Amino acid sequence: MRIAKSTFLLLFFVCYWSWAQEPLNPQEEETFINNVEAFSQETKTLKGNFIQTKELSFVEKSIKSNGDFYYKSPNLVKWEYKTPYLYSVIFKNGELLINDDGKKQQIDLSSNKLFEKLSDLIANSINGKMLLDEGFSTHFVKQNGIVLAKMIPKEKELSEFFKAIELYFNTKNYLVEKVKLIEKSGDFTSIEFTNLKHNPSLDASVFTH
Repeated sequence: MRIAKSTFLLLFFVCYWSWAQEPLNPQEEETFINNVEAFSQETKTLKGNFIQTKELSFVEKSIKSNGDFYYKSPNLVKWEYKTPYLYSVIFKNGELLINDDGKKQQIDLSSNKLFEKLSDLIANSINGKMLLDEGFSTHFVKQNGIVLAKMIPKEKELSEFFKAIELYFNTKNYLVEKVKLIEKSGDFTSIEFTNLKHNPSLDASVFTH
C-alpha cells in the first residue's frame, strides 16, 4: 500500500507540474517577444549577483560558485567570481580578457568563430535579445509569473555543444532571472541572477583588465 501511495503522489506531482506549465498561445507569444525587445532596447546597463551551479553526471555533488556580473550595451560583459575562487572574465571589443587571481590572459575572439558566437550568446541572453536570434528554434511556456523560453540551436557549431538553452524571464519587468545551458550529454550549467539593477551607473574601470 505504501508503494502504491508513493506512486500515486509521484504521478500527481508530475501531472501537476506538466499542467502548471502552460504554452503561450500565438498572441501571448507575440506580445511577450515585443515586450522583451522593447525592454532590451531600453537596457543600457545591468549589474547584479549570480549563483552558478554545474551538474555533471560523473560528479556526485553540484559544483557551485558565485560572484558579480556587469553588462553594458551593446556587448560588454564581465563575470567576477568571488567564491570558491577569485576569477574574472571580460568580453570586450572582440576579446576575452581573463584574470585568474592576478594571472592575466587575452584571447582574440575573432580568430575563433565559436568563441565569438558564445560571446554574443552570453550578452544577448542577459539583455533578452537572444529571443530574436533566428539561429534557434524557440518554445515558450509560462508558470507563476515566469516565462521559460526553451531554445534549440539550429547551427551545427552550437548544437554540438548545447542540446538546449533555457531563459527564464520575470514578466513583471522582463529581466532574465535564470539561464540554463544544457549540454548534449544532459549535464547542465544553471546561472541564477539576484539583486538585479536596471540601468545603473557603471564606471569604465569596471571593464578594465
